[in-house]
Amino acid sequence: MRAEVIANTFLRYAFREGIVMPHRKLHKLLYFAYKDYLRRSGGALFADPFYALECGPVVMRVYEKLAQYKRDGFVTRFIEDEETGMVQVVREGGNERSLAILEVWERFKNHSADELSEITHLEGGAWHKARLRRGRGGLEVVNPSIDPDDIRAESAS
Repeated sequence: MRAEVIANTFLRYAFREGIVMPHRKLHKLLYFAYKDYLRRSGGALFADPFYALECGPVVMRVYEKLAQYKRDGFVTRFIEDEETGMVQVVREGGNERSLAILEVWERFKNHSADELSEITHLEGGAWHKARLRRGRGGLEVVNPSIDPDDIRAESAS
């Protein structure tokens, strides 16, 4: 499954409930859903890696597709599939994937992007560790990837 499908699922909830979705908040929700699902199932919610940008953990493909919203801030459209032009979402139901997404939505839907950043930017967390690693070995890695084991080891949010 692609990260865009999970992002669209969060957007579906937001649009349905009339909650504005800043692009930064969407990235945090993706991160929390990934972390919760990883802990729950032992497997990844989607294959795309997270990168430690200054603004927090992001999936680059989603980040690039939402670049148009960086100025205005609020995502107003679903992310279309590159090949088909269609919008894909996770079907609502009782499976582990949809439950993890819904639980994260219910827990964080009323939090601001800044409030969620306070959680993802905690010292000793996966994002923080990746940012510390970026300059080791003599080369500056601008946006290092975040180790899934570090994500799994983070304290519960």
